[in-house]
Amino acid sequence: NHNLERQDAIQILIDQQKDYWAEPSLKQRKFPFLGASNLVIPLNAIAAESVQARVMTTVWASSPVVVVNIRDPEFASSEHPLENYLDYELRHNMRARDMMNSSCFEAVKYGTGIAKSDYLKLVKKAVRHNAAGEREEFPVIIKDGATLDSVAYSNFIMPNHAQDPQTAPWCGETMTRTPFGIKNLEQTGLFYEGTFERLTSFFRSRSREGTDSQRRFTAAQENLEQTQAVFPELIDFYLIYLSFDVDGDDKLEEIVVWYHHDSKSLMGARYNWNSDLRRPYRIVQYIPVEHRWRGIGISKQNSQFQKEVTTIHRQRLDNATIANMRMFKINRLSGYGPKEPIFPGKMWFVDDMS
Repeated sequence: NHNLERQDAIQILIDQQKDYWAEPSLKQRKFPFLGASNLVIPLNAIAAESVQARVMTTVWASSPVVVVNIRDPEFASSEHPLENYLDYELRHNMRARDMMNSSCFEAVKYGTGIAKSDYLKLVKKAVRHNAAGEREEFPVIIKDGATLDSVAYSNFIMPNHAQDPQTAPWCGETMTRTPFGIKNLEQTGLFYEGTFERLTSFFRSRSREGTDSQRRFTAAQENLEQTQAVFPELIDFYLIYLSFDVDGDDKLEEIVVWYHHDSKSLMGARYNWNSDLRRPYRIVQYIPVEHRWRGIGISKQNSQFQKEVTTIHRQRLDNATIANMRMFKINRLSGYGPKEPIFPGKMWFVDDMS
């Protein structure tokens, strides 16, 4: 079960994100004295944000952002027009900078970023009344073109032993939609007819982490942001690219399936529609790890240093506080420990007044 084998990796992400936010584990510390320093130095955030700024500036400062090298001399004059066209397409139509920002930042923080390049045609129904007052319906194309999207690292699924989405036995992502989203995708023909009705009961689970912990990282992120959803009506399913013998001829076909695990049912299935049968996912690593698809990020590199710097700063503040703290000592029954806090004006009962 891939959900089980990836839980340790998800827990590492949760811990690293917690270190990035640098929230104190206790609002008020009581040891070694009441009100002791609970400061956390956000070393991971300081380093990650500076590197991320340099990465995005390096990639997007040049114009055009792509370079075309046409080998056929007959078409060499088309290089610059093609570069300008691709640059405009990436910057304005695909909004590639906004889309890749999250993937790049995850690569910097966690070591691995996932990007997805695909094609999207989004059509919605519009209703207007004509001059005669009659109701008319007509389709409106919201988007029709190539897309470049970020896939959350915590949502990407691929066997741990694999190294490339193109050669892996399977790969994909966990997806989450509202009832409206499922209904809309069924009406567009992406999902099988009756999918929405079949899954209606599963919307009522109202789990923040998903029925199989699919949204565990997202829930932890919401806790840090204080943006927790209250009884969310969401459903989790899987988009998977894989090879499978569909027609029983002992030859594998490249297919794409949408699978709902709780009901053990297919929401939709298609043959891979790309002419080269490519899978849309691309993986980028901050610091590569040999023969592994997960990389190492700044959070891993800085984890021990953040703890060390935080401890040093806390000790300095606590030492200064104790050095400037006025207290009184009295002759009997002294004690010191977590249940005996120190605070200004405290009276100590000691056996020896010397």
